[in-house]
Amino acid sequence: MAQANPFNAFAAFSVKETGQFLIRCSHKLVSERRMFPVLRHSNLKVYQNVYPEVDHHAFVAPNACLTGNITVASGASVFYYSTWRNYHTEAGASLGAHSTILERVSLLGRCQIGANVVVGPGSTLDCCEVHDGVIIGAGCTIAHGAVLETGCILAPGTVVDADVRVPAGELWAGNPGTKVADVSHHQRHDADHYIHEMAHLGHRHEHEYAYHLKAHEKLDYTWLMKCCDEVEKRKKLLVPFKQSMDVPPEAKQFLTPRVAARITSGNSFLRSTGHKTGGHMAPWLVANDFKMEGTE
Repeated sequence: MAQANPFNAFAAFSVKETGQFLIRCSHKLVSERRMFPVLRHSNLKVYQNVYPEVDHHAFVAPNACLTGNITVASGASVFYYSTWRNYHTEAGASLGAHSTILERVSLLGRCQIGANVVVGPGSTLDCCEVHDGVIIGAGCTIAHGAVLETGCILAPGTVVDADVRVPAGELWAGNPGTKVADVSHHQRHDADHYIHEMAHLGHRHEHEYAYHLKAHEKLDYTWLMKCCDEVEKRKKLLVPFKQSMDVPPEAKQFLTPRVAARITSGNSFLRSTGHKTGGHMAPWLVANDFKMEGTE
């Protein structure tokens, strides 16, 4: 748990806002270009001066969100669109080493998750305790106060009610969750392989994300100004297009406004004389025949 001094946080915020304001004012004085600070989603958020602690070898997806008193150990992974909120400033939540939380998982409160654990996508955990080597299938719900002991497996969609303890080495399924069978040696071997595979997947995502951030370090203010200069230079090289005047009379309707269509005298003249089409002549033919003002 990392404690932040309130005075230091306020001073840092004031300096940051003042600096951004000075940047905007200076750009207005130099040119019309205005480089506003880029706003990014923060996947680690402070709650009451408590900041999540994430090991530098762990992976937290850029669009995931950890808020409050949370500790993520080395090799652990929190995948995309997952959220974890712990508003207890004294009692912290933790994610053990080489554990993986997959996509769209919602965790609330003081969840204690051990090492080598996989939480399936779309699951919901509320102030529960998960021991080492547990696999939670997709779409499971773990209620408040539940305990999952070492090596147990939950089938997809399993609902564990509040204050229920799942014994070690058992396979549970259903709503409400009940024991289906003991975990066999073959199932345990497949589970260990699956845990190792998910941990390796998180490590690969962490490596690719770090490479992405490093590749975009050059996109700074100097790079942006250079791009703007290049765009303005290319604008000066543009040659205005001159339209040819050799246009057939039938196509002039698309180039000149239909002034004749709004002149009542010409229409009334056509209706009274029945010229050519009995008062239903096209406007461009009226302009060519009678050479009304505003047309060629």
